[in-house]
Amino acid sequence: MPTWSNRSSVPGGVNGAASPNGNGALDPDGAAVPGTVVSDVDDRRTEERINADGEVILAPAGARPVLIHAHLVDISLSGFRASHTAASLETGVIVRFRHAWATGEAKVVWNRNSGGAWESGFLILQK
Repeated sequence: MPTWSNRSSVPGGVNGAASPNGNGALDPDGAAVPGTVVSDVDDRRTEERINADGEVILAPAGARPVLIHAHLVDISLSGFRASHTAASLETGVIVRFRHAWATGEAKVVWNRNSGGAWESGFLILQK
């Protein structure tokens, strides 16, 4: 089960919170709500997501940028989702990116880890 590392973007549950083990929602006091399941789909999405397949190259901002080769999962008008192995790609990091549908600058808005593989959501800041 994936582990979410950006609490503000965690789907499901009351106030968008998920249980630490990823198996259910939490009430406002942080207690598990019986019979609930946290979904992998963020219900707050307003744009259509289109499945995508291909490479995305990411270059985090910094004095010595390192290229991260990632796999594109889906795209929307304002962002994209990619899988990768770069644990250093933290929420809030600004990256330059390039994939088949766009090139520009994006911000990492959420990350999750599943068995050593990372998946990240990116908000496009500039094309």
